Amino acid sequence: MPLKRTIDEQITEMAIFIWERCPALRGGLTKKQLKQIGALGQIAIDRMAENYFAILENTERCRSNQKGYDLKNKTEVKSATTTKSSSSENAVRFQINGLKNKGPSHHIMAIIYNDVLSVTQILWIPNSFYRGKKQYQCGVDWKTGDLNGLQQYVGDYNSEGIWVYTNEE
Repeated sequence: MPLKRTIDEQITEMAIFIWERCPALRGGLTKKQLKQIGALGQIAIDRMAENYFAILENTERCRSNQKGYDLKNKTEVKSATTTKSSSSENAVRFQINGLKNKGPSHHIMAIIYNDVLSVTQILWIPNSFYRGKKQYQCGVDWKTGDLNGLQQYVGDYNSEGIWVYTNEE
């Protein structure tokens, strides 16, 4: 099963997701200009995600050299794109890197692009899940788009700004 979008296109889709949901982060960018963000790579979407989650979590970003978390409420922010796995023709996965020094964080807010479903998803992952790991590789079911091992952490903020897991709705 080939991926529907390149990594750059997936990053652009995540940027558009944030841009559409958070006017405070638009910074005068038009949607046309935003479509060029994918070419800037992972760092561009990571910075957008940090600002986005800081607003949603009602906190501030830490200085860039802060060890262990990105937001002052001890939230680590990650982003990931879907890639082909070498294990099988139909194997799809995403990988969250840089977890080694995240012990002090309370949780991870991750924004991922699920290419199987053609959708951007948000995950709220508790510290107990990733403590002690350097990275986490997650398979994506190529038929259903479920995130094997992380599906229970997929959710979103409701209209009152409260986090709700998708399986609780």
